[in-house]
Amino acid sequence: MNCPQCNTTYFDNAPACPQCGAANPARQASPAANAPQPAPLMPPPPQPGMAPPFAAPRTPAYAAPQQTAPNSGLAIASLVLGIAGLVSCGLTAVIGLILGIVAAAKTPRGQRTNGMAIAGIVVSAVFTVFILPAIVASVLFPVFAKAREKARSTTCVSNQRQIITAYVMYAQDHEGKLPSDSEVWPGVNTEGVTELMTHCPASTGNSYGYNAVCGQKALSTFNNPNHLIVFADATSPSITDVDSIDYRHNHSSVVAYLDGHAKVVSSVMAEELRP
Repeated sequence: MNCPQCNTTYFDNAPACPQCGAANPARQASPAANAPQPAPLMPPPPQPGMAPPFAAPRTPAYAAPQQTAPNSGLAIASLVLGIAGLVSCGLTAVIGLILGIVAAAKTPRGQRTNGMAIAGIVVSAVFTVFILPAIVASVLFPVFAKAREKARSTTCVSNQRQIITAYVMYAQDHEGKLPSDSEVWPGVNTEGVTELMTHCPASTGNSYGYNAVCGQKALSTFNNPNHLIVFADATSPSITDVDSIDYRHNHSSVVAYLDGHAKVVSSVMAEELRP
């Protein structure tokens, strides 16, 4: 700056002009600038055995942060559910297979969780692919067999109902006289019974037997036609006693009575084979 008295140039922070000694007006206008600055506050020195104030907690250089493997819960659940499939007939193995696939897809390769997820997939897949179908088949096959046999017995009832109807019609066309053992099948054939109707769908040998005690008798001589068996599932073409009845429909037999009705029975009484 320039001195106001002698116009000598000197530094702004000089207390006075070096030429004439006049006081520096800038220093006089700002007394706070000439005041000594206070020393910065420093924390007190630490005492022996005490940590310095405001010190951050130390972390050992060897201590690495703990990381939990992602999706470990899914992998463990997959393995547990896969093993539980042995007890649950493979039902839980399906859920375990799904969880294992999800865990394996979300876990980076090489981690321990990935191996556990693969183990869960393998165990669950074994039960799902091999054991579960076998268990389901063992449960459903008897149901299907029973339903198939039920359909066969229904067909057999229909066959014998048509045979006994044709049998009665034959007697009415022959003055009420029932056919003999040798005339019965040709006779019912003339009344519309086809060869297919005379075959039981559950039979591998003889289909229906005829109660020969009815032959050559008048239809009007029978007092209880609704209790007299004329045709039945039999082991031979001629029914002679209860041992001739064949229980081929789930331990039951289809029989036809003289009054024209047919049904499935679980047993046959000897009285039902006698007039």
